[in-house]
Amino acid sequence: MEDANRAFFYVGDSKSFCEELKSILSKEKFQCYMFTCSETAFDELTKNLCHILMIDADVKDFDAIEYLREVKMNFPTLQVFIVSGKGDISLAVNALKAGANNFIERPFNADRFIPILTEALDIVRNADSYYSKTLTVAERKVLAFVMQGHSNKEIAAIQHRSVRTIEDHRNRVMKKLGAHNAVELAKIALKLGY
Repeated sequence: MEDANRAFFYVGDSKSFCEELKSILSKEKFQCYMFTCSETAFDELTKNLCHILMIDADVKDFDAIEYLREVKMNFPTLQVFIVSGKGDISLAVNALKAGANNFIERPFNADRFIPILTEALDIVRNADSYYSKTLTVAERKVLAFVMQGHSNKEIAAIQHRSVRTIEDHRNRVMKKLGAHNAVELAKIALKLGY
């Protein structure tokens, strides 16, 4: 794997944890970037290559789940991990329901973490390669909302579009992905990392 394709963003305020991450990830040729400001991290996601994002749920006065939802709405193929040192089961469940690809407890074992990270990177690469050849940005967003369980009417309201426009995007997504119904669409999207 190319070094440039191994960018990893950490959003949180624990410098010691970030240093631990950098130590582990550098051995695996990942580049780790720390952001203490979620808005700055979001801006960087729009400008720079990042396939894996870790959001620290233990940051004071920061809603990690809401941030996760915003990220997944705009970057549906991005693999997002939530990390916490509190071992809160309800937080883990909420994170996974909101679209987190994994919930990781601190302290964590590097031997278990690296394979999870590598698998996530492979999923993103496959999805990005496939999507770049097939789906437009608007279609990817509609697919992300569909996978979150939103109806066409809800997606239209969120995206400030007409229901007809959303229906057209959804129909094109189904045609391009070869899905004949919503169940097939969900299965295909899950295989692609949604």
